Order: sequence, then structure tokens, then C-alpha cells
Amino acid sequence: MKAAAYGLVLAGITLGGCTSIQVEPLEVRPAEICIEQNPKVQVTDFVAVVQRGLQERGISSQLYPQVPASCDYRMTYVAYRSWDFVPYLSSADLEIWDKNQHRVGAAHYHLRGKGGMSMAKWQGTQTKMAPVLTQLLRNMPDR
Repeated sequence: MKAAAYGLVLAGITLGGCTSIQVEPLEVRPAEICIEQNPKVQVTDFVAVVQRGLQERGISSQLYPQVPASCDYRMTYVAYRSWDFVPYLSSADLEIWDKNQHRVGAAHYHLRGKGGMSMAKWQGTQTKMAPVLTQLLRNMPDR
């Protein structure tokens, strides 16, 4: 039991030391967010992870190549991969804009030094983005 607790603390220190998360939380509760597709992003599960995080908080989302003018809230994103034997998520940005082009929420995830020797760099997109989405949507509890 002590070994497991020690392992969790060590993992937290390791992950916390190499990960930077900066968030400007969303203060409004949109019914829907239109996501502007970024074809340059090659992190294949990134949009699905973001959409799942929104859905868990009762926010529907739709991915569009070009967001229609009828959308009240628009999300833009970038996500970058790095490579160390296999590709992994190393940096991501989310921005949420209202109809008047005012930024109403933003989040930045960055794996410092591309993860260096940390095994945490190979964690999946869901594991890396879950705390980012939790902070971005902290005013919207899970449903």
C-alpha cells in the first residue's frame, strides 16, 4: 500500500514538473460550441477528446470546416505532436470566442522540454487534456 502511494506521489511530481497548463476559464455556459476544424493538426483523437469533455458537461459541439455565422460560440484549436519512438501530444491550445469575436475562454497545454526523459510524455491525449478541460470548464460541473 505504501509503495502504491509513493508511486502516485512520484508520478505526480514527475508529471507536474514537466507539464505546464495555463487556463482562462469559460465563464458562460453555452448550449453548443462550434469547433473550427484545423486540418493541420495530426493528433488524430484530439477533437474527439475535446468533444467528449464538452459533452460530459452538457455542452454539445459540432466540427465544421468553416464555422457558420449562426454559431454563438466558436472554438479554435492547435495541437502539436513530437516524436520519441512514437508520436505523442506535446502542446495544445484551445480558444473559445463569442459571436462578437471576444475571447471568452482559453487553455494552453505544454509538455516542457517535449517531456525529456519522463514516461508521462507517452500518456494518451485523453489523460493529458482531461485536466486542461476540467480547468477550462470548471464553472460547468460534470453532468
